[in-house]
Amino acid sequence: ADSDNWDAMAQLTFSSSANVERWKKLEQTTPAGLPPKALALITSIHTTPVEVARTKKTSEAPINSVFVVIPYVTMVSIGDYLKYADDYMIPQFDGWMAELVLSQYDLLLGSFPAGRPWSAMVILEYKDEEALAKRNEVVAKVRAKLMTNPTWKAVSENKKSVRDEKQVVIADQLSLH
Repeated sequence: ADSDNWDAMAQLTFSSSANVERWKKLEQTTPAGLPPKALALITSIHTTPVEVARTKKTSEAPINSVFVVIPYVTMVSIGDYLKYADDYMIPQFDGWMAELVLSQYDLLLGSFPAGRPWSAMVILEYKDEEALAKRNEVVAKVRAKLMTNPTWKAVSENKKSVRDEKQVVIADQLSLH
């Protein structure tokens, strides 16, 4: 339990603007698509339209995934943030995948970030609790390897001026997507 953060998150993907419109109509009678009994338990719902900016998954689907969800407030343009992601974040994520602890990552960018608590969000899917327990060890190992990459090293030393990390959430999947 963590009273300073959210209790549940749903990520909905729509294949067309017509499907978005259908969802908006559904929400007029059932906010967040939840039944009345569930809504009675909820104190607030926050919706943030996003675009998937970067994503990658391994071919092996994990059975007992654990998610690390990291919201950020970006302090640069979207173009500059994506360059930062490509030069700094993605090489690390790929390294964690190579170390066999990470099975998927998604970088989401808020479509309309003004007034929202975050403008970018990273969702890291770890294979299981054991893989998550190795997080610090694997992060250090991959970063040590990346220090030989001059582009990565330069971005690493300047990352504070690119984004502000908000509270990280560790989450378990409750249903299949």
